[in-house]
Amino acid sequence: IALPPGNAARSLWIHTIFASGVVYLNGQPALHYGVPESWWTHRRDVVPAVLIPDSARKAGTLVVAVRVRALMGGPGVAGTMMVGDSAQIEALVENRRFLFWRNSGFAILVLLLPLLTAIAALVYWRGRNDRLDYLWFALIFLGYVASDIDTLRPLGVNQGFVLLDELLMVIAYYGAWRFFSGDGKSLWSGKYTKWMLAICAVVCVLCVLRRTLLVPLSIGAIAVIAWIAFTTLLNMVQVTSRFRRGDREPLWFFMPYSIVAFGEFVYTFRAFTKNIAGLQIGGANIRESNTVLIAEPFVVDLIQVGQFLTAAVMATILLRRLIRLNKEQTEFVRELEAAREVQALLVPTEGVKVVGLDFEASYLPARTVGGDFYQFLPMVGGGAIVVVGDVSGKGLKAAMLVSLAVGILRNEKSTSPASILSALNAGIVGRTGGGFITCC
Repeated sequence: IALPPGNAARSLWIHTIFASGVVYLNGQPALHYGVPESWWTHRRDVVPAVLIPDSARKAGTLVVAVRVRALMGGPGVAGTMMVGDSAQIEALVENRRFLFWRNSGFAILVLLLPLLTAIAALVYWRGRNDRLDYLWFALIFLGYVASDIDTLRPLGVNQGFVLLDELLMVIAYYGAWRFFSGDGKSLWSGKYTKWMLAICAVVCVLCVLRRTLLVPLSIGAIAVIAWIAFTTLLNMVQVTSRFRRGDREPLWFFMPYSIVAFGEFVYTFRAFTKNIAGLQIGGANIRESNTVLIAEPFVVDLIQVGQFLTAAVMATILLRRLIRLNKEQTEFVRELEAAREVQALLVPTEGVKVVGLDFEASYLPARTVGGDFYQFLPMVGGGAIVVVGDVSGKGLKAAMLVSLAVGILRNEKSTSPASILSALNAGIVGRTGGGFITCC
């Protein structure tokens, strides 16, 4: 670059370095942007301006070299290289930094809903371990949040772990497949689960290898593109099948989810084709040029819209399920209360009338209903037989077994303890559901 004459301070500014690089001025390193050797990370913030040294300014010639870590075969830099008055260049840098922070701050707000939804789904799953679909929900949204970790620039996150972002995005699409498949009972088993896990693992390995340059960079990108397209098509088939069976919730979730998948597909595909063609130099940011829907006052792209709508639908589904669960719990509490009242009728509060004997009884179960019971059985000619028993376990199941045992005891005509216990045993064998009753 031929520098204009004059003693005014001048600076150099490179609009965008996509991952990391080192800028050399007249053979001397002048700017370290990120760490090119750290293949698992990307520098995220605005490229700062570089003050041109006095020696170059006086000589009137500036030789600029940029050593970058290439992305998918492209040169790794974009935008026009600018040289000018230091104050003016710095003003441009500050303006771009302000735009980055503004857009990143807005993106953080957009990501809050998916993040909160993921946390709610995890909490819900911990309370209902039998419903793995909540785990898949959480995995999808955590993948959304991780894939947009570059939005955390305003929080001081300058060096992002791009490999982790990419791997979590790949795993999130596996979680989406598990959710839309409707397999919410087992973590590892299920139709085609092992095959899908194997394919997911292969894609993840290729992502790692392409970052380390052990395989051609394009292979990892092609694997990600194919994985997104493959899982989305499978999900479309599964959603259609479940909708025909009357399950409509997956369809509502799939519609905004497909927007995210389409945006990710377009972004990755266009980035791959442009970088392979070496079209980054002098061009705009790839994501901004392909998926942006609104540019002012905030940048809003197709992927963000899809993520927000997906989270909104998911939050609605969780809220509906929570309302339904609360209703079921309310009904269950009412049923338990009714069972308690019935059980209170099964155990006598007063004993039989026996000359010389007084009977007093009190029944206080550990829970609403319990598994302990007793009965007073009168004997012909005076006297009484007192039966005391305990059903294994507690709660409603134990209370049902108490009802069975009390019914057998009240219908027993014998006054022989051996005969009573034998009849009770015969009446409950095979009907305890794996439990047992001790009685004397």
